[in-house]
Amino acid sequence: MRISLIIMVRNLNIVPLIIILFGFTACTEKGLPSTSIQGIWNLIETKGMMETDYSSNRIFYEFDPDGTLTVQNGNGAMNGIFEGGEYKYEVLEGGPEKWNEYTYYGTVKIEDEIYGFYLAPNKLVLVDNPAFDGTLTFFIR
Repeated sequence: MRISLIIMVRNLNIVPLIIILFGFTACTEKGLPSTSIQGIWNLIETKGMMETDYSSNRIFYEFDPDGTLTVQNGNGAMNGIFEGGEYKYEVLEGGPEKWNEYTYYGTVKIEDEIYGFYLAPNKLVLVDNPAFDGTLTFFIR
């Protein structure tokens, strides 16, 4: 009886640990708020005075951790879209803010221009001239 009681007590001590570990592994990227602009983003559309669908153009923005934005764009600069090449960027500030499905808002300096940005899991919106509701540029991962 005493041995089974000791085994039962030891098992009870492990149960909370198992529950905690399961809780951490149950968190998916989809459920966590996005807070980093870093990564490769596929431009899909812009909305402003005109709406333009870029989903078939294969234009990619890659925000590297070292502050380099690499744009892959074989179409040249157009309607607020960067021409292919490398640019310097710096995230200036950010914090939680809700807009549609987006849960994070920040500002980023690309070369000498300031842009607002919204993040959601696997989605990014760059806002050109955020003080005046400028063009919205939509990306997906």
